Amino acid sequence: MSSTSVAKQILKETFQNTTIEQLVGQKKNLLSFTADETISHAIQQLMKWDVRSAPIYSHKEKTQKASEVHFIDFSDIIAFMVDTYRQALVEMANINNTPVSPRKNITIQLLQNQEVAKAILDTPVIKVANYSKMDAHGTLTLAATAMDAIQQFALGNKRIIIEDEAGMIINVVSHSDVIKLMKEIIDENEGNTVFNATCHELHLSRELKCCADENMRTIDVFVMMSEHKVNFVPIVSEEKHLISVLSSRDIQMVSEGEFALLDLPVIDFLSAVRQKSVNEKYPYIYCKPDSTLELIVKRLKATRVHRLIVLENQFPSAVVSTQSLVNLVNRP
Repeated sequence: MSSTSVAKQILKETFQNTTIEQLVGQKKNLLSFTADETISHAIQQLMKWDVRSAPIYSHKEKTQKASEVHFIDFSDIIAFMVDTYRQALVEMANINNTPVSPRKNITIQLLQNQEVAKAILDTPVIKVANYSKMDAHGTLTLAATAMDAIQQFALGNKRIIIEDEAGMIINVVSHSDVIKLMKEIIDENEGNTVFNATCHELHLSRELKCCADENMRTIDVFVMMSEHKVNFVPIVSEEKHLISVLSSRDIQMVSEGEFALLDLPVIDFLSAVRQKSVNEKYPYIYCKPDSTLELIVKRLKATRVHRLIVLENQFPSAVVSTQSLVNLVNRP
């Protein structure tokens, strides 16, 4: 049996013998919103809790069955923002009786329009839930296994809701929980070379959907992000060297209405993001085609990011995500 097959077998056996309760505990203090809370508040709270998404409850008591709960994340907010600005362009053209394409560039004048900014930030979160159509979730119980969670993630679900006997949410399993367990497995097998298979050998990387030049306007990169349904875009220099990444969570910069910042070149916008937020420590995290599974898992766990950019001669050629590792464990 090859070392790759042995590594997958070790991972699978541990995931099959680990319950959800062992993986994440019985109950977690979760960030959540009521339906009438605003996008502005949601952005601020998501950043404060350092999470990408949170459930939305219809009732102020936040007692609702898992099957009835919606989620909001940064990708939803970006997709909603882009559509709102495009709709504003169409409405302005109709008022002025001039033709306009829905794909016309969003102007600085529109980004400076406080009425549009207020309309975006004051929108109730329930209207933006799953707006990006990237936010599917599955449901399990505490008695299920970590392997059950792996299989749910492999179906495309972004998170797994853990419900009690009454069907109420008591916890959530994320990709980060999967990476944490993988890291523990590798640590327990320290010195075992089976985890030395490379990114290339394991076929972990996938093609990047898009890339942006450092001088591209930030709003145009967010439009690119929304159109390609991704939550990050690598930023490259004129020499095509990776210099940073624009993430969906970087939309935090406009939570107080400073949408004019989106007219900046993306490299300048990212500089402002890094200066404002102490959480944004890493411009990007990378690996190479010959990086080992052990290195990839440890790097993901240490930095708490959800993907590594694969670099070849400093060019971002592909990406390895937490989903890539989920798919590895789920392969026959």
